[in-house]
Amino acid sequence: MAGSRMVSTVARLQKLIGYKFKNAQLGWEAVQAPGSVTHSGETIHARSVKDAATGFERLPDGNKRLALVGDSALRLVLCEDWYLGDEVRERLNHVVCSVATNENLNKVGLQHSLEKLINDSPGRIALKKMKSEEIAPLTMASTVEAILGAVYMDGGVAPVAKVMQKLGITAPTFRKIGRKTSHRTGEESVEDVKGLSDVSVEDVEGPNAAEVEEVKSPASNSN
Repeated sequence: MAGSRMVSTVARLQKLIGYKFKNAQLGWEAVQAPGSVTHSGETIHARSVKDAATGFERLPDGNKRLALVGDSALRLVLCEDWYLGDEVRERLNHVVCSVATNENLNKVGLQHSLEKLINDSPGRIALKKMKSEEIAPLTMASTVEAILGAVYMDGGVAPVAKVMQKLGITAPTFRKIGRKTSHRTGEESVEDVKGLSDVSVEDVEGPNAAEVEEVKSPASNSN
């Protein structure tokens, strides 16, 4: 019974994110809210309080440890994509501050109905039944991060990037220039080739516009 609950939940999670775990227990841990209760042995990485008499384990921190890993993995993917593109440093900060927020990750979780997979604490489950409350926004955001953390621990950064795309956690404005080699796949891809001559000052906001104009000027003066 206990094992079937874990197996069915992880199977649904894998279908949702488009990734199959080599270690299914990582996927199961990723959907454990702080204070959740599982059967003994279902989660091997989470710090648990065991009750030998009942065979249950209480997870005070739930998926928080994986969420910390996932937060770093998410930022790494965004940073790699920025590095392979042509955006200024300020743009990276802006994207990270908008994409990696709890508010945005909570929205992502709700869009994909992750609340159906989260194993919440007994107290929260009872409260939701009484008041028809949804999963707490912070719990949802942490679960999204924990899922990314589980994928990273299971398969590295490459599948994290794919799962982020699958869930819609992306920065579509990062533009690639010419032929780039992906640090994640090692494959080369040819994007739309654009040099500075193709970039107008209007495309760049703030003080960076002056930098573009300054770099473009020598080429135009050489004529």
